[in-house]
Amino acid sequence: MLTRWIALALAALMVAACGPKVLEEGNLDRHLTFEAVRIDPAAHQGKRMMVGGEIIEVRNLKETTEIDVLEKPLAADRSPVRGDISRGRFVLIQPSFIDPNLFKAGRRLTATATVVGDRVQKIGEAEIRVPVFESPKIHLWPQEQVDPHHLHRHGWPEVNFGFGYYHGW
Repeated sequence: MLTRWIALALAALMVAACGPKVLEEGNLDRHLTFEAVRIDPAAHQGKRMMVGGEIIEVRNLKETTEIDVLEKPLAADRSPVRGDISRGRFVLIQPSFIDPNLFKAGRRLTATATVVGDRVQKIGEAEIRVPVFESPKIHLWPQEQVDPHHLHRHGWPEVNFGFGYYHGW
């Protein structure tokens, strides 16, 4: 019985250690959701939370950098999930220069951020209201390297079962 409790405690410690250390921050409101901030940013102004998603655009201004982000829910390792799941967009303000060659459109990021309000943004002819966050700590997730020799015609990995001989071109 004691062995089982020790195993559970070790498993809990390993899960707690997941995620990049740069994102380890105290005083985060772990119950605050992106949906709540999107609906009423003023009610949550000054609160800190973890947000993430895919970069849409980076704008370097005179003293700050603004990053437009397509929000994505965070996985257990705090990385933004892949796929077509999103609850909207947000702007992330970073108090220093960010190189747009590293922070390219489509790259995933996670940040510990403070809610600072919202703003209206134009997307084409439409105007939408997006939450604005400020964060000095941003984790840029590595790009996945895909070996084109291991992809099938439609971009899916080729999976084979059984015995046999295969000679690919």
